[in-house]
Amino acid sequence: MRNSGILANKFNRFLLKSIQCDLSVNNISLCLPRCIKPNDKKASHIFTDSLVCHQVRYLGLMENVRVRRAGYAFRQAYEPCLERYKMLCKRTWPHWRGPA
Repeated sequence: MRNSGILANKFNRFLLKSIQCDLSVNNISLCLPRCIKPNDKKASHIFTDSLVCHQVRYLGLMENVRVRRAGYAFRQAYEPCLERYKMLCKRTWPHWRGPA
């Protein structure tokens, strides 16, 4: 009996819930995991350097690292952000009636 199908289903449900939660809060930037395959054979303990380097370049992960190192990795918590910028949206100004 293979558990990978069960695990994949749980992971897919988790992603769908997180996306729906993000969309319900009007969070436009979805944060999805980037999975990198270490080899084409789906075998453990085998690491293909050229395949991994290609995936890292294709996904733009090196650019993400450069941006974060440059100091643009600041992530403000939701409540202070809402308090600071709520006047920019008609739905949140002057009275916000949603979860904070």
